[in-house]
Amino acid sequence: MIKFRLEWFLETNKKTRLWSPFPITDSNQELLNYEFTKKPKKLVLTDNYNYAYFESNKDFMVKLHLEMDVRSFRSYDAPKPKKYLEIEPLMLSEEAKKLAKKLKTPKAFYKWIIENIKFPEIKFIEKKLLTDLRYGCYSVQEVLESMAGECGGKSLLFVSLCRYVGIPARIVQGYFLKEGKCKIHGMKLGPSLLDVHEWVEFYEKGKWYPVDCNIAQQSGKVYFGQFDDLRIAICKGTNIKLYNKKEPVYSLQMGFFDQAKNLTLSLKFES
Repeated sequence: MIKFRLEWFLETNKKTRLWSPFPITDSNQELLNYEFTKKPKKLVLTDNYNYAYFESNKDFMVKLHLEMDVRSFRSYDAPKPKKYLEIEPLMLSEEAKKLAKKLKTPKAFYKWIIENIKFPEIKFIEKKLLTDLRYGCYSVQEVLESMAGECGGKSLLFVSLCRYVGIPARIVQGYFLKEGKCKIHGMKLGPSLLDVHEWVEFYEKGKWYPVDCNIAQQSGKVYFGQFDDLRIAICKGTNIKLYNKKEPVYSLQMGFFDQAKNLTLSLKFES
């Protein structure tokens, strides 16, 4: 069992809404206990994401104390999903569609991405991705045009290729299990950064299989069907519908807010 806490600090001087996500329970991790230091106006628990909803008109901090059992990620049995086949706006690409039909299988998609999609330059990440982490990554077409993508870009491409050939697939958003913090606006790279991460799952023959193209590329190890590094899954899928918000959000990895200056999320271990 691991004990840690998540802290959200919201900077605002006007009425603001905050959706604070926290870990789900699935076959690879179990949320044993949790407690918020502030009572949320709404608590939403689902199989694929959990979050608490708050409102405030001034700066405030909310802490969430957690106890979890975190295991190695493996494939797991599940009924055939009724979704995760839609070609979402960020996935639209004739080039990706042709590539998917040429390669055909998830294993071939994984191999092609590792061999061909390089990690982008740091200045590109800081300019393009770290300015506002609420809105996810760039499009599949941009990934293919630049032949570059970080964890989010590679994951989006893998999911898109699967869906173009009728294989259900989804992005998983979370963090590696280590202390750190980051801001939604203007996040800076550094050793104390909260290690937010994205990987994927695809569905085949009655099971969901985890895949991590980015870490496989960086480590030279196999991250197809299983991986052993400790990480926390926060939400599965994109375009998430939130309480008291009309439009769905692409990402709920760190939290989502409106009418505020910034949001800082921290992860700290507890004894």
